[in-house]
Amino acid sequence: MIGHDWGCLAAWNTALLHPDTCTAVMGLSVPVWRVGPEIVDPPGADGKFWYIRLFQTPGRAEPDLESDLEKSLVGIYCALASDSSPPASWVNQVAHPEDRSFHDVFPMPEKLPVWLTAEDVEVYLGEYRKSGFRGPNNWYRNMPVNNSLTPELETARFTQPAAFAAGADDDVLLMVPDWQETFAPAFDDLRFCEIVEGAGHWIQMEKPSETNELILRFLKSL
Repeated sequence: MIGHDWGCLAAWNTALLHPDTCTAVMGLSVPVWRVGPEIVDPPGADGKFWYIRLFQTPGRAEPDLESDLEKSLVGIYCALASDSSPPASWVNQVAHPEDRSFHDVFPMPEKLPVWLTAEDVEVYLGEYRKSGFRGPNNWYRNMPVNNSLTPELETARFTQPAAFAAGADDDVLLMVPDWQETFAPAFDDLRFCEIVEGAGHWIQMEKPSETNELILRFLKSL
């Protein structure tokens, strides 16, 4: 199983829960699989804007995000990309007051990055016009429940072959600055942990050839 972002968390947990059927696992961009309360409410960020805290509130999050779907989606993409936002733009959202709109904190760029076309955006907009943001946001709202339902995973180890890759400019890695200290020791067979230069959070879109090579490298090692 190979996953990116929330798909990465799903992949990590699937591998831990079902080691007999998930025979190998690779994650992209998100090394953390147990999400604690400090991710929902970062220490020292009371009264400050934090996207996960915004997503906890159905009466506020969906109306804000869905008031302009294009601004929301493109803003998310560009705030986390290597070539379309200053370093640490994502984690620096806490510089804004908590009551700011998502669109104010993550504004649309003047032009799309080279790896994101207008046709791409239109496909995503078509899906979100049908479904909205409630489903995606519910993943964030369910964080505490995910942990409480799986206490056996607190000390679980990955026994199957595994690999990880992330962009060198991925702000998500800054959310847990010491992630490398606890990440590798949790695996019995970590084939590699690769950091890709010139990529942000959307590694498979920003550096598709390099990402494909890493995926094939992992698959060939099995």
